[in-house]
Amino acid sequence: MAARQEKVESYRQKITDLSSKKDSLSSGEGQFTTWRLLTFAVTALTLAFALLDGRIPVWSFIFPGALFGFVVAIHERKLSAVKTAQKQIDFYEAGIRRIEGDWQEDGSLGEEFIDKDHLFSGDLNLFGRASLFQKISRCITTFGQQRLAKWLLNPELPEKLAVRQEAVAELSQDQQLFDSYAELDSEEVESLDIETLKSWSSQGANVNNPFVYFLSLFLGMCSVATLVSWLFLGKSALPFFICLILDLLLGQIYGGRIAKITEGIASKEKNLLKLATVLRVLESRDYKSELMIKVINDIRTENIKASDRIEQIAHLIYSFENTRSNLAIQPFNLLLHINLRNAMKIDKWRKVAGESIPQWVEAAADFEALLSLAVFRNENPDYNFPEFVKEGPYFVTEDMGHPLLKPKDCVRNTVKMGQPVKLLLISGSNMAGKSTFLRTIGVNIVLAQAGAPVNAKSMSLSPLSLGCSIQIEDSLSEGISHFYAEILRLKKLVDLSNSSQNVMFFFDEILHGTNSSDRCNGASAVIKSLVENGASGFVTTHDLSLTSIADDLNEQAQNVHFEDQFEDGKMVFDYKMKDGVVTHGNALQLMRSLGLEV
Repeated sequence: MAARQEKVESYRQKITDLSSKKDSLSSGEGQFTTWRLLTFAVTALTLAFALLDGRIPVWSFIFPGALFGFVVAIHERKLSAVKTAQKQIDFYEAGIRRIEGDWQEDGSLGEEFIDKDHLFSGDLNLFGRASLFQKISRCITTFGQQRLAKWLLNPELPEKLAVRQEAVAELSQDQQLFDSYAELDSEEVESLDIETLKSWSSQGANVNNPFVYFLSLFLGMCSVATLVSWLFLGKSALPFFICLILDLLLGQIYGGRIAKITEGIASKEKNLLKLATVLRVLESRDYKSELMIKVINDIRTENIKASDRIEQIAHLIYSFENTRSNLAIQPFNLLLHINLRNAMKIDKWRKVAGESIPQWVEAAADFEALLSLAVFRNENPDYNFPEFVKEGPYFVTEDMGHPLLKPKDCVRNTVKMGQPVKLLLISGSNMAGKSTFLRTIGVNIVLAQAGAPVNAKSMSLSPLSLGCSIQIEDSLSEGISHFYAEILRLKKLVDLSNSSQNVMFFFDEILHGTNSSDRCNGASAVIKSLVENGASGFVTTHDLSLTSIADDLNEQAQNVHFEDQFEDGKMVFDYKMKDGVVTHGNALQLMRSLGLEV
């Protein structure tokens, strides 16, 4: 806790320094506004007198105009610096909230990654409000968010996790990187899928043609010239209409290919600009860890920087989309073929840089996901990287706590699962902490297999395929009840155990939607089947008849419990796991404490 408090104090010191910097930059704001208005007024008046009076040369407005431009440039630079300082302040204030456990209103929720059919993501609160993703993600691009979500949902092999841990450890020490990233715009934008961008970059519209490019320029100039001659010089309208017909014909020939030039990434220039800023941060750094060396090498180019290339295409797409959607520009587009040439520029860009897009976007996505884990490690100095063993299923941890709870509310437990014990049957009273205990184990395993540190003094585990029946949801639209949804989940877990030797399951009050007899028989059969297939797991229950499974499985199963004490009319919990079956319940006492006569 001391290290955590030191981190909070360091963040508060940064906020104090940044606030002073912001106040200093903001000083004189009123004077700059006055100077902007004054120099603009002098410039406008000088130009007006020059045009209306004639005694002042027209070029005399140049000096006050230049002064106005200089004042504006200095003022905008100060405003930008103030905005940057505020972004950094916001970043570190949010960091304090994350460290102290009050982060539930900050960051991206990752709701687009919610999958009700996934075997553990919903049960372990990986996405949504107050989720693991919300606490961890520091990604500003959708590509980084997608990569982080993928890492949380799909466990990696231990040998690759060792490389990822090395990169996370290195990044977590780079405070200058955090400062640089805090300056970036974290505004939410519409999602752009990694595969969509990669697919678009590899396509070709066969639009780019130097001859047609210059033909469109020449035809556009002819159209404008003949229009001016007709309207203002009294010349024949026939040349203009001939040019107009040629304009329409050229547009008809290339219209279909032009319309598809931004298909899939239309109006996604903000996503690309965010990608460019991430690449720019990467381009300025050097690292020694194996994974970060690969990431840096993947974005390095000989000539123009990757960030500049991405910025180019973002501006080209914006120009293209603006010309296509802005009705005021359409007449000019018809005569001057603006979007035909924009499309050619985009197509040419794809031929020059399109092959590098997959490599660049993959590198940026990996970097943002690694950065998120690095910030998570930096802000939780009492967390530790787990160790992996080959043989499993195996899970041993000391002083493990839930990473989403406030540190002051986090109760730690020690767990040992492997040989010979493959099953923990957890009994206990209401609100004693059984469900939270299951989630504590599951979430920490997710962190471990994503390459992140875990909330434990130590942890050793084998590669594990997780499956949960903790928070099953029914589906009214599909006509699926909670009980049937739970059965479907159990079937998936049994099938998984038939194909994998490293399954770990988590059951919270299994089959509670049926009668006691069916529940006991059905739950016993499923649990025994899983253990016999080599799986290991944790099962909570109020039904003490289920605890007899331990007798049938001998040394492979162990009974443990969480209990409560009723003191001064209140339920008191210590949330500590204890050996054996619970000896009493609290339902009647709890009801009586609320005034119910039972």
